Amino acid sequence: MAYATITEGAVRARVPAAAKVSKEMDVFYNPVMKLNRDVSVLLLQVLGTERKKNKSFHGFSVGSVLAGTGIRECRFLVELEKGILDQVHINDYSEEAVKLIKKNIALNEKSLNCEDIEVSCNEASKFLLDSFGYGYIDIDPFGTPSPFLDAAVKRIQREGILAVTATDTSALSGTYEDSCLRKYWARPMRNHLMHEVGLRILARKVQLIGAQYEKSLVPVYSYSKDHYMRIFFLCQKQGRKKAAAVLKQHQYYHYCGKCLGVFSSQSNNETCCKKKTLYAGPLWIGGLWDKRLAKAMAKVSKTWQHGQAENQKFLDTIAAEAQMDVLGFYPFNLVRQKLRKTPKKKDELLTKKGVVPTHFESNAVKTKSLKNLF
Repeated sequence: MAYATITEGAVRARVPAAAKVSKEMDVFYNPVMKLNRDVSVLLLQVLGTERKKNKSFHGFSVGSVLAGTGIRECRFLVELEKGILDQVHINDYSEEAVKLIKKNIALNEKSLNCEDIEVSCNEASKFLLDSFGYGYIDIDPFGTPSPFLDAAVKRIQREGILAVTATDTSALSGTYEDSCLRKYWARPMRNHLMHEVGLRILARKVQLIGAQYEKSLVPVYSYSKDHYMRIFFLCQKQGRKKAAAVLKQHQYYHYCGKCLGVFSSQSNNETCCKKKTLYAGPLWIGGLWDKRLAKAMAKVSKTWQHGQAENQKFLDTIAAEAQMDVLGFYPFNLVRQKLRKTPKKKDELLTKKGVVPTHFESNAVKTKSLKNLF
């Protein structure tokens, strides 16, 4: 396979020069996932800066199990400020990938901000289970993350961050309902709400694995973009007590096609407007973001030396959306079609209290009451 040298963020890296991204590549690399990597770096930068104020914090220990080219890990090593990283352990099952990871680290050796770097060639779960645990674990597979969740949850430390990506959106978004039931133990929803529903189904699956080990995993930053879904979980202290509280927020998600209402219930048999609702789940009905973190990430991105200008609108949208973390949202075209009423223009609505944008759909807003749209 041919390789090319690219620049992403502040690093240089050798990557496959493949015409098409597929799991058949000798070493997996997807340029479309740059935003995924951008957000990962930014989140660790913000959290690391905050935690450095605590004298007991010695830096994140990072365990990356499916590293591919290692470009994400090289960006951690170069772009994160000194003191944020304690150790970075990079793994991939492919020997070819491991060779490339070492070359990419060498390409950036003059700019590395962490000395404890290890590269291994191992099966992902075994790599994790052989470790003493990490403060940050990244699960970013081609397809479902399900096979790797048990080991990742076992080895994520208290107050650690578990980052999980799912690229099998056809299952989570309802194209293949049976696949979603098998992999994620929940029923998806195939309409405009499908990506939010998919995120919440993914969150519950990870939380159920956490509950087995008395660990409470709460989303602090979540999004759906392009062909994937991504959630960063905080592993809370007092896991046994808080895991029980998490499980209480696993309910069914209901949608009324007549009034566009969205609500949750312990039952999957509900009515609205005298008709049965469309339902999904069980899924996580709690928050998808830490409001303060989302706001800080958007703010830091504007001035951070490694910030990416093309991401700012996306980060600002999520920062605003996080301030009203309610179920569902209202696309303007659907409001006009179903309710026979024309909502105010988006720019005008966003100046009103109680209305925020959503990253799930550009021509839509979130609000606690439909009355706010008119």
